[in-house]
Order: sequence, then C-alpha cells, then structure tokens
Amino acid sequence: TRAAMSLIKSKLLLSILAACLLGFAPIEEPNPSDLAFVLSRTVHIGNCSGVILPPQKDSLGNWHWFVASAAHCSTGGSRTVQVLYPSDKTRKFTGREVIRIGGGGSVDLLIIELDFLAGSDPLPFAELSGLEEAKPDDSVVVTGYPARGNQINPTNRGLVWKSARIKSIKDLVTIDQAISSGNSGGPIWHGKKALGIASTTSAGGGPVYSQFTGPTTLHKAYHQAAQKAGVTVVCDCWG
Repeated sequence: TRAAMSLIKSKLLLSILAACLLGFAPIEEPNPSDLAFVLSRTVHIGNCSGVILPPQKDSLGNWHWFVASAAHCSTGGSRTVQVLYPSDKTRKFTGREVIRIGGGGSVDLLIIELDFLAGSDPLPFAELSGLEEAKPDDSVVVTGYPARGNQINPTNRGLVWKSARIKSIKDLVTIDQAISSGNSGGPIWHGKKALGIASTTSAGGGPVYSQFTGPTTLHKAYHQAAQKAGVTVVCDCWG
C-alpha cells in the first residue's frame, strides 16, 4: 500500500543517515511484497509467536502441517495456533507438541503438528534457509506478536516487524536488536526464508542483542517431527 511504502522509505532514509554518521552499511529494509509474505506466515500461539513450516504428504495422500516456536513457550499439551491474513481474515487451528528441544537456553525449539482437516484450504508456509545462505552483517527481519495475550484482535493486530543485522551465525543466530517477550518463538527472516526461531534477548544495561535457534537445529527438528507423523520428507523445500 501507499502508506506502507511511505513508512519503509522513511525508515530506509533514517538507517542510511545513521550508517553515514556511524560508518557502517545501512540495514536493508524489506519491500512491501516481501513484508506481506513474511507476516502472513507468522502465527500467534498463546503468549508467543511461531512460523508455519512446509507441509509434507504421507503415503495415503494426507497432508501434515507443522509450526515452529520456542520450547520455553511449551505448555506440554494441545495448542491453539492462529493465522492472521493481510485481509484480516483469521484461521484458528488446534495442534499438539511433537518435538521439544531445550527451553530458554542456547537451544530452544518447539515443533507443533496442526490438526489439519483433509480438504481444507492450504496455509501460507515458510521455506527454510540453510546455514550457508546467511553471513554476519546481512540484513534480516524479525516478525512476531510482542503484545502477547490469547487472542488476535484484527483491528489492532499486534503483529509487528523489525529490521536488524546479523552479528554472528553458527547454530545460534545473534542479531543487533532486542525483541519483546511475546516475540518468543517467532521467526527471523533472511529474504523470504526462515533462518531461525526467537529464543532470548538482552536485558537492560549491556549490549543489545537477541538470539535465535539456528537453521541446523530447525532442519533436524522438522525432519524428526515429520518422521513421528509417519511422513518421509521428500522435499526439504529450502533451496
């Protein structure tokens, strides 16, 4: 939209000015179509966020849908996952936690399989980025629902985005921006691909940063969830 374009241009000009003053390359802002793409794949899960992973089909032709979030967001049982589209249409799904790795530490990942009815309209999903596709100083975008709460309000969506820069990347991805607690479990985007899942952020008084469980652990957990569902991943759908 025209308003979105104006906002992005203003933020881009500010980042370029800051870069000139401080002596580093500006953070690249997403264009409106890329932003709409990543926001529509970011979901609301209770007090946390998440991202829709590529679906996989079993031998009977049934599709299995998965969502990645953070292990410290786990409740140990069934979950409600809400998807909010740019048109303000909301879809709500129940799901169950199938993979949990860590929880609040350096590795912090949760995979939820959705109870997806056969014949339902497909969901927008994220392809996964490989570790080799990103490097320090690359621009990234973080999306999530920092306002928290159990419901999405379509008139006050709560879904936000923030541009950042990668500080380091191994199995943990560290960026140069802080995030809010409700962003936990939300994705970090490298272009249109999900690179990691939000885990921790800096407290006051020190360097500003946030850490994300990285692509190696995310790929492994995604395969494990598919295997538990009786699905062999034929296409990883990340490149």
